[in-house]
Amino acid sequence: MALPLILTLMSGVAFGQTHISRPPNNFAPAEDVDLGREAAAAIRRQMPILSDRRVAEHLARLGEQLVLAIPDSLREPAFEYSFSVFNFRDLTTAALPGGPIFVSRGMLSLAPGDDALAGLIAHELAHIVLRHSTAQLTASEQYQIGPIAGHSIAAVLRGGTSNILERASGFAALSYFLMTDREFERDADTLAVHLMARAGYSPRALATMLHAIRTEGAAIGGVLWLLRHPDPAEDEGTTRSDLIAEEAARVPIAASQPPETALASIHSWLADLGPAAAAPAARDPELPVGTLGYSVLVPSGESRSVTAGDVLQLNIPANWRRLPGGNAVTFAPDGAFLRVLEGPIAFTHGLQVAVARSITGQLTSDVQVLLANFAQGNRNVTWTPAYQRVRLAGREGVTTTLSSVSAVTGNFENVVVWATHLSDGSFLYIVGLSPQEEAGAYRQAFTRAVESLRIRN
Repeated sequence: MALPLILTLMSGVAFGQTHISRPPNNFAPAEDVDLGREAAAAIRRQMPILSDRRVAEHLARLGEQLVLAIPDSLREPAFEYSFSVFNFRDLTTAALPGGPIFVSRGMLSLAPGDDALAGLIAHELAHIVLRHSTAQLTASEQYQIGPIAGHSIAAVLRGGTSNILERASGFAALSYFLMTDREFERDADTLAVHLMARAGYSPRALATMLHAIRTEGAAIGGVLWLLRHPDPAEDEGTTRSDLIAEEAARVPIAASQPPETALASIHSWLADLGPAAAAPAARDPELPVGTLGYSVLVPSGESRSVTAGDVLQLNIPANWRRLPGGNAVTFAPDGAFLRVLEGPIAFTHGLQVAVARSITGQLTSDVQVLLANFAQGNRNVTWTPAYQRVRLAGREGVTTTLSSVSAVTGNFENVVVWATHLSDGSFLYIVGLSPQEEAGAYRQAFTRAVESLRIRN
């Protein structure tokens, strides 16, 4: 039985006193579908997909019930909803424009029951229904970044490279595509609650699933998932679970037929398949065998003044080169980077300066999203959440340090990030990269460069 709705705008819907509207979007629904198809095809080429028919049918039935619960005012006839399972244990989901949804085997195993799994699917479905991915692309236009800066949507979603500086450069141009806006998360939670109730699932189970990801999934990707889906209640003196419970209390739950197969059976079938593997790391393009990253000259004690874009100026070691690349500029010594036709694709030493759209509005949250982008491309990234307050270009900023394994040399590398917000709200960040055994010498060079950074009027 469908629940009564009060329709408002063509792009919005009201559930009782709760109004949800789509953000501004310059893309046609058919373009969402095209982008989603391209991304889904790339994902299927890159990632292992579980082929178990029983699991696929169970997930499809659950997903179809939620799709049928979409309000008419938010329904897009062109959208092609599908539900697939990544065959790895990491806690991962992908909600692609136009309808494709991917859920990892780890998420299926973590879900305590069908209602909790329905909550996860409903949340991802809500992002698609509200067209959040292409809304992020629309928002980027005011920053004159351009449509994906020459990268395809598929390249964005699969990561493309595990090299830290290359991913940092990509993040500058692609930050608007990451689904991390707190208001988007709030709206996705709210719509998910109503989709669940209309489909006959307990909406409070959404909070149960989010709690499981936070508390039980820390070791298998839960932290990364939560960084991609920030808590909309974090700064409001309440909790995400409370917001979900408040909305759920307003919603009657429709009668529904129990599933033909309980999720417990799915768990049993998955166990019979044996332990799930970890998600495969993103693969870099083939790099020529040689001495890249070795015999690199130490940073010169002499400096020279350089510019990064039209508004930033800083001093770098005299023996470093300037390597422009889209919305980011990298400074590195000879022997520390590999150049191909498309530009530098691999670094072992260097400093990168970039400006991106702030996608959370909070400095440390923007840094966390940047680090999550690093972690998605390199499974060996480790970070202890700790910041130091610093002055950066005359502004309040933060710095933090993490470690990784070089995609080029296979050795440990040290990564230092500095960040601040500019007067227009943009996210300015600097990434310093060096082999771990040379971190001391390079930290001094990085610090001198960062302390010299100036914003030109």
